Amino acid sequence: MPAGTRLLALAQVIAAPDAWAPAAATNSWDTIGAASPGSVLFRLLDDQPRRIRIAGRASLPSAISLEHAAWIERYFEAAYTLRHRDANPRFSTALSAYHSWNHTESPRLALAHLWVGLEALFASGTSRITAGLASRIPLWVPSVTEGDVRRLYGLRCDAVHGRSVSDMLFAAALADTCELLRTTLARCIETSTLPVTTRR
Repeated sequence: MPAGTRLLALAQVIAAPDAWAPAAATNSWDTIGAASPGSVLFRLLDDQPRRIRIAGRASLPSAISLEHAAWIERYFEAAYTLRHRDANPRFSTALSAYHSWNHTESPRLALAHLWVGLEALFASGTSRITAGLASRIPLWVPSVTEGDVRRLYGLRCDAVHGRSVSDMLFAAALADTCELLRTTLARCIETSTLPVTTRR
């Protein structure tokens, strides 16, 4: 993940899950860090692909504050290190899923994408995935209960398997799952650790 993308991903984790900054550069995104100072030109694009937005959540900031910028500066290296620690793909997969969950016009795909991140961090590879996730996630995010996880994972299954779900219930599940993954990633970054995936 290039540095600019990491900055945006961390802004999404701490401040705005809907943050989006389509841009173009004169160099490949992978080589910007090695370019000579002042040699790369950036331009914001005026077109945006279709994407999902979380509507009606008053708690979400509309702009990145100085406090958010300070958090990003404080944890930028920690997030980078965690992403590459021991070539472990768990955090990388979760951060990438969170960074791109809303790059679709389908709420079903967006919800499934968020669960890719949560499963990367909490699944143990056992066949009892719902029970495992329901027991491990509340240990990492104490504000969430096993019942909350079971409910949200059940809605994820409804989405993935094409079952009928009311728009209102689906929108709430999408917002709650997004917040769950955001909170999980923020704790991983702030503690420089990953959740334990063994059964309790």
